[in-house]
Amino acid sequence: MNCIAACHRIDEALGQAQITRHQARPNPDARFAPFRISPEPFQLTPQQAAEIKYMGTQLYSFYRAMDALYYLSREGEAPPFIAHYLDAGKPGWLIELAQLKAFRGQTPLIMRPDLLLTPQGWRAAELDSVPGSMGLLAFFEQIYADWPLLGAAATASSMAAALLTLTNDNGQIAIVISQECGGYHAETAWLSRQWREQGYNIPTLDPEQLQITNGQVRWLGHRLHVIYRFFELFDLDNVPGAKDLLYLAAQEKIKITPPPKPHLEEKMWFAFLHHPDLQPYWQQLLGDETLAYLQQLLPPTWLLCRDAVAFAGGPCGSLAGLKRTSRRQRSFVLKPSGFSPLAWGGHGYSRGKDYTTGRWAQAIDRYVAQSHVQPYIIQKYQSSEPLTVRHYDASNNNIATFQGKMRLCPYYFLIGEQVRLSGALATVVPLSKPVIHGMTEAVMMPTAVSAEA
Repeated sequence: MNCIAACHRIDEALGQAQITRHQARPNPDARFAPFRISPEPFQLTPQQAAEIKYMGTQLYSFYRAMDALYYLSREGEAPPFIAHYLDAGKPGWLIELAQLKAFRGQTPLIMRPDLLLTPQGWRAAELDSVPGSMGLLAFFEQIYADWPLLGAAATASSMAAALLTLTNDNGQIAIVISQECGGYHAETAWLSRQWREQGYNIPTLDPEQLQITNGQVRWLGHRLHVIYRFFELFDLDNVPGAKDLLYLAAQEKIKITPPPKPHLEEKMWFAFLHHPDLQPYWQQLLGDETLAYLQQLLPPTWLLCRDAVAFAGGPCGSLAGLKRTSRRQRSFVLKPSGFSPLAWGGHGYSRGKDYTTGRWAQAIDRYVAQSHVQPYIIQKYQSSEPLTVRHYDASNNNIATFQGKMRLCPYYFLIGEQVRLSGALATVVPLSKPVIHGMTEAVMMPTAVSAEA
């Protein structure tokens, strides 16, 4: 099959699978896909693929260390500013819920970094423990099955296996997805259909479909034992029955994953990893080798706050110096740390070079002032390595190319204590775009491993 025919087939398959979200505007290069279609996967070298696989175990160690350090801080055995800022702006009941025995030692079942390929190698701009697009990647793994895909095309089976580890009695599992995350509903429902064909009953449900009575959660008469939480903790007031689900999990009447630990969903952990005063704690929790690797992978980051101890080692020596930087010196990005609708999907992301000097100083002052209710971080900007990507161009029914920058999202599933890499979703956007996401101009595709040279 030639490349043009392959792209037509992929687009048609997307329409038949009904997994794509509503398009805000028509896509000139596809009938059904809300992005550009590539005739082939993104290619990694064997060395790059080996690092991606290694990365998963290191990130799992990081999550475990984050969890441990947070509790040490709350218990007075590590600097108090850690827990203070991680708890900032969160409801007290949720903070206390996360301390309960039922959730001790639990980490997210799915880990997904947002990787940028820079001239210096991979850099993880963010970590997501409530990620989307697992269904899209699993679909791609079927469509591009003739290629040597990274992770052996195992996203659907790996997610099912990870969820099944949470029940020893074949108890009913369900994915509960909120309106906030509704853009992923169609592809997650497609995953549920794939599992049903394989004998696994793991439905994708709206919160309104649950019946929560007498300490039990039911759906169509079936008692649910495990809930995959496809909703954000900042959005609980908009998710019917969400608090009841969390309290039942705290009483160990159901299991819920990812655990309701808002402290594990904050970007400020990047800042704490690089914080000069916290290095002895990280060395003890991670070991020197893992710490060194993570500090290379996760870009230099700082918490924007007036607390001199928490801001130790900050850029430009002080907040005053940071505010005085020229646009050319301002190779930083600003992001809300977490617990906000602006903290995902690039909604609250801004680049230092996009501000005038006056507006930059005002932005720093504004974010510093709200650090006690909505902390922001400042992170060193990571320049992506330009690459050429091929895609279908409907204007001339041909294959076109453009120079772009790429975000790679590998998916790691925790199966028992083993971390399994299932595959990776690549998104390439034109160089002019400040944020990489699945826009109409983006090319989205799975990832394959090239043959040895």
